[in-house]
Amino acid sequence: MHRIDGYKYKEIAKKLDISIKTVENHMGKAIKILKENKPLLEKLLSIISIVFLPIVILN
Repeated sequence: MHRIDGYKYKEIAKKLDISIKTVENHMGKAIKILKENKPLLEKLLSIISIVFLPIVILN
């Protein structure tokens, strides 16, 4: 919601009926997980690109 839709933490908290601190904590955990798994995610994206790019080009 924050990164894709551009919502502020306050807006997310209100929509989900949770505290702003909870939103901050969850965002912090999510960012940490993404950073720790960056090499794996990059490999996965490479594999997805190799598999699906020819399909997209042919269509």
